[in-house]
Order: sequence, then structure tokens, then C-alpha cells
Amino acid sequence: DISETFIGEKGTVRTSRRGYELFTKANAAPQVVQSASSKGDITMDAVNAFVEGARTGKIENAAFWAVESTLTAIMAREAIYSGKPMTWADLKVGEIKA
Repeated sequence: DISETFIGEKGTVRTSRRGYELFTKANAAPQVVQSASSKGDITMDAVNAFVEGARTGKIENAAFWAVESTLTAIMAREAIYSGKPMTWADLKVGEIKA
């Protein structure tokens, strides 16, 4: 199982290929949320969205999100190595525009 868990002030979300679970109260059963069309595999949702985009000519350009994600990981690594908080300016990268 590959999943991610996001913990916030008002609850927790655990995501995986099967959909996601929402925990809003301590010791309560999670609310299981997923797309009805995916039958439990969100990868199929992504594939269907891509195919539909190709059919309609509306393919999402994910380059911005990929760059931002990569730079976020680099910034975290630099903060760990230096022991100091980091900002986008500290990375000395140009402005990122969507």
C-alpha cells in the first residue's frame, strides 16, 4: 500500500490509490470517500481525465506543478542540511508563474 497522511487541526486525511479516508473525530471510524466511477482506484480517474483532455484538446499542463513540487523538495533538503529555515528567495530561483 502506498498512501499519504495529512494531519491538520480539524482532522486527518489518508490518501491512497483506493481513494481517501477522512478522520474528523478522535477514535471515530473514518469517512471513506472515493469517486463512484473509479470503483476504488483513483488511477483510473486520472487516466480518464487525461483521455478526455486529449479528446477535447484541453490537456492540463502539469509542468508548473512538477517544478513547484521538485523545488519544494529541494528547499526542504537545503533546510535540513543547513539547519535553517529556507525561502524561495534562498534557493535563488526565478519567479514561478503558472
